[in-house]
Amino acid sequence: MFCFSFQYLWLILLFSFWIQQSQAVTHVIYEFHIREAGAEREEKGELKNNSTDSRAEPELKITGKRYGSSVILGKNPEKDNNYIFVENATYFADDSGYHVKYNYTIERVPDLDSRLNGQTLKTTVG
Repeated sequence: MFCFSFQYLWLILLFSFWIQQSQAVTHVIYEFHIREAGAEREEKGELKNNSTDSRAEPELKITGKRYGSSVILGKNPEKDNNYIFVENATYFADDSGYHVKYNYTIERVPDLDSRLNGQTLKTTVG
């Protein structure tokens, strides 16, 4: 039984050494989340060492996403429709440059019936 546990421990040690040598070292420098009415932003900056050479400078990588929405009102509120403008952006920056992917959508605001239901009126009046 002692021999089996010793082999198991040796295997774990060997596996952890392999992971340490083969994986890149990453240090998170900053991370923030901002949430406001109609907008949201998240970003993370990290130093990543992809090289096996310990003297090589680590690469700064910044990843994030941004979300925002706003209402576009029609010129005549009684006749024209209102729309919601939604913007999603995912970005990534490293030594090769800044890359961003945008997604824009415009959706029609659903019509809400402003009339009161008869049951609601009965309950309110008593």
